[in-house]
Amino acid sequence: MNKRGWLALTLAVCLLALTACQSANNSEPFQVVTNVNQLPTQNVTVPDIVPVVDNTPDYDYDTGDYDPASEEDPYAEDEWQDATTVSSVPTPAPVISSAYAGATPVVLDPIDKPTPTPAPALTITDFMTYDATKLSLSFSGPVGWQVNDLASDTFILTNPDPSVDYQAELVVRAVAVANNYGETDMKKEVKTLMNNLKVDYSSFSATNTASRTLMDKKGIYADFNGVRKDTGASVWGRIHLTCINKTLIVMRLTCPRTYSETYKDTVYSKFRHTVKFTR
Repeated sequence: MNKRGWLALTLAVCLLALTACQSANNSEPFQVVTNVNQLPTQNVTVPDIVPVVDNTPDYDYDTGDYDPASEEDPYAEDEWQDATTVSSVPTPAPVISSAYAGATPVVLDPIDKPTPTPAPALTITDFMTYDATKLSLSFSGPVGWQVNDLASDTFILTNPDPSVDYQAELVVRAVAVANNYGETDMKKEVKTLMNNLKVDYSSFSATNTASRTLMDKKGIYADFNGVRKDTGASVWGRIHLTCINKTLIVMRLTCPRTYSETYKDTVYSKFRHTVKFTR
């Protein structure tokens, strides 16, 4: 194409461009709002304006009548302490049972813990009268128990059954006391006897003292549990005493802890309801 052809083509393109621009300028322009009354109306709720009232007292900081503690939240510290207490409680770690080869089995309590073998039933039904002549007392006790009355103030009955880890024992003492010996003295005596027993036990715990009649008189008693140092046997015991005519009567019953209820309902109950003076 020669130079005249290129010039003609260029002019034609320019004319087309001018025509397009003029067509665009003839389109409807954007509407400009010059009057606020032309705006679309909407229902808009405007909240009431509440005046802020400053109730802060006018303190005179220079005269020292301002208390800075008045700005503190009186409950903030308590709430913080409560939250700390709750969050400080440790979450128990889950028990994981390993199934890998060579792992040592772990007993999970109480799921996998072997059920302890229940102790064989024990019945005590046969009783006889025992005369503690040196103590001027008599009472009913189990038939066939061994008697030890060598001491002048003590009478001992022992269960001869060797099949149990601890052979039950019933000890009765009679001791002369002063005329003004009373309830406070009996409580002290019970505590003293408990302290004396502790030396034979690796662990020992006693109840508080309580009152209960013995030989139709007000008495004081207490119970204890312990583990013997010599045999490791778990033992239950009760000490019950009363004072009659300046004579302190002391009864101590000990037995295997497993059978404590049986001995309370039989041997102890029988003694308490049958013991009496013989002269």
